[in-house]
Amino acid sequence: MRRFGVFSLVAPLVLLLLAAPAAAHGADGALALETQTTNDPATVEIRARLTYANDDEPAPGASVTVDGTGPKGESLASETMTAAGAGIYTATLQLPASGTWTLRVTASTPNAVAEIEYSTAAAATTTTASGAGTVSEPATNSTTEDESNTWVLPAALGAVIVILAGGATLILRKRAHHRG
Repeated sequence: MRRFGVFSLVAPLVLLLLAAPAAAHGADGALALETQTTNDPATVEIRARLTYANDDEPAPGASVTVDGTGPKGESLASETMTAAGAGIYTATLQLPASGTWTLRVTASTPNAVAEIEYSTAAAATTTTASGAGTVSEPATNSTTEDESNTWVLPAALGAVIVILAGGATLILRKRAHHRG
């Protein structure tokens, strides 16, 4: 009987701690895009910040690609973006023609799509971005302490539930012992 009491106290806490981080993220993501002109106007650096749409936490380890359509309908082959950490992905693209290009970034796990326009004549950073049905501002930093500790509240609530369940178990056992 004593083993059951200890198990009833520990098992829910372990399950809660294991499940809380996984339950925090959804399948949908959001992308914020930036482009940066290099010394060569036909070369553009693109930066994407991928977050989970439901909690805005960075999404590292995703598959992220970029492709594009040129001013005369020409296509830019899809290229895999490089992970730079904390949900940031980068690529440097060589545009084969001058004019305004529509660059499309596609991410999976979480899923998101965003487009940004880039003109080879532009001399400044372009920061128009949209993705996954939402418009996002470009990232200014990676993650904050608050974003990385979203498991604390569910864990605290789980601990309270476990303590209450354990107390109830002890009371019921004590009552059963006094009756018998």
